[in-house]
Amino acid sequence: MGRPILALPAKGVWSGSWRPAAPEVMLEALPGQVRRIRESGAGAVEFLTEVVARDERYASLAVWREAATITRAEGLEATVHLPFAWVELTSLDRQVWEGSLRSVEETLRAVEPLAARMAVVHPANHGTQAVLAGTTAPARGEVLGALGERLVAALTRLGRAQGGGALALEYLDSGLTVNAGFRCPGARKPL
Repeated sequence: MGRPILALPAKGVWSGSWRPAAPEVMLEALPGQVRRIRESGAGAVEFLTEVVARDERYASLAVWREAATITRAEGLEATVHLPFAWVELTSLDRQVWEGSLRSVEETLRAVEPLAARMAVVHPANHGTQAVLAGTTAPARGEVLGALGERLVAALTRLGRAQGGGALALEYLDSGLTVNAGFRCPGARKPL
């Protein structure tokens, strides 16, 4: 994989809180953003790709081909932050799990022209948190094992779809890690 790099976000994808900018607006602003990212010393541009699920215009390979050309012209690589708002890669509900995987896979296909060095993925969301919150201590080990199996299966499948770049799990201190019993920096208390 090479040396570690700093990736800073391209902010022109969003025109407001959860409102995607038109792709042509994003692409028009991108050269200046990418230049500033390079001048700040970063080695990559992070694209927040939740937009692919929110606006069908961003499912176009042509949009991401142009974004890749602009990024490479400045000598930078790309990373992608995959959809997370509704993604449940640990869901025990087969339909929710499949839908989550399809959403992430569709995004990976759409942004393939970026040849992302790394794709950041969120393993769980509110549904998993609710399952863990409602799990009694005697059943916790069994539930965590089932959630872990779902996550491994999801990451294996997504790894095949990623096309060579690394998959990275994002850790957010949302209580999930505390509830799951993992010891992570920033966790308030392990179980």
